[in-house]
Amino acid sequence: MDLSDPATSEHSRDIAGLVPRVGRMLGIRGEAADELELAARFHDIGKVAVPEEVLRKPGPLDDKEWQLMACHVEWGAELLRHLPECETIARIVRHHHERYDGGGYPDGLRGEEIPLASRIITVCDAYGAMISDRPYRRALPRRHALKELRDGAGEQFDPAAVAAVLSVTEGAPADADLVAG
Repeated sequence: MDLSDPATSEHSRDIAGLVPRVGRMLGIRGEAADELELAARFHDIGKVAVPEEVLRKPGPLDDKEWQLMACHVEWGAELLRHLPECETIARIVRHHHERYDGGGYPDGLRGEEIPLASRIITVCDAYGAMISDRPYRRALPRRHALKELRDGAGEQFDPAAVAAVLSVTEGAPADADLVAG
């Protein structure tokens, strides 16, 4: 990942810094905590198969490009399934773009059907993406990103995961690097 897309690799490292703290708040311990942290690190590994011009496109993706980008969850899960003892991590990666209300992808899971680890990564991933510059937009101020999480709780995001992210991030200095934490 570092070689093919350094920005995505950096994002994954940053998310892997926030996810364990959120997981602990939600009671994830032991082997499950280790799997959560690894899944956070590898959640976008499937993007190695997405063409560079799609990954770095400075504007909105067209339908075909969006379909390619959406495949990264399945490609990542498939890649991880081939590694010994990574089946759970592969499942977490596959479902990190599911929505709490069932409107996500690739399987349209909802609520508790989505692995808790995936629900945690979903919120942390969205937060990290919002507070980072992207080719198609500037970073949002942290307070706006937190508002987006609050507004999406119960629809896009698991309310408990949002509450945990808010607990970890609110009260930190405005310029704090909360994702890399």
